[in-house]
Formats: sequence, C-alpha cells, structure tokens
Amino acid sequence: MLGQILVIIVLILAWLGLRSVLRQLREQRERAAVADEQSQRRGRGRDRVEAMVRCEHCGVYVPRNEAVEDAGRWYCSDGHRDAARWEG
Repeated sequence: MLGQILVIIVLILAWLGLRSVLRQLREQRERAAVADEQSQRRGRGRDRVEAMVRCEHCGVYVPRNEAVEDAGRWYCSDGHRDAARWEG
C-alpha cells in the first residue's frame, strides 16, 4: 500500500515538473515571437527616407520631423531659433 502511494506521488511530481517545463518553453517562444515582431517593426522604419532641412542659424542639416520651424524658417534646436530671433 505504501509503495503504491509513493508511486502515485512520484507520478504527480513528474507530471507537475513536465507541465512547468512545457509552460516555460511556451512562454519563452512567445517572448521570442514578440521580440522578433518588435524588431521587424523597428526595422521597417529605417527604410523610410526623411526630408532634411537646413538650420538657418548654423547651417547643419537635420531631419524635418526633428527640426524646429518658426515663420517658415527651420532650425536644428529651440536654442538656435531663439538665437536667430535675437540677431534678427
């Protein structure tokens, strides 16, 4: 009788261990799939061509979406926009 109980306990522990390992493997695959999807999504944006504009103050070119516009003029930063206001 004690031997049968011991066998049942060992089988239950083996089943719980296997279930835990399988769950960890599934979660690892899901995390890898999410990371791969995010990596691909980020990579797609690199293929876009971004228009560049020239800073009126220093002449450096910056992507248009990062530039600061003021009265139709483009600047590389708020500081250069403000400096151009003081000069002009």
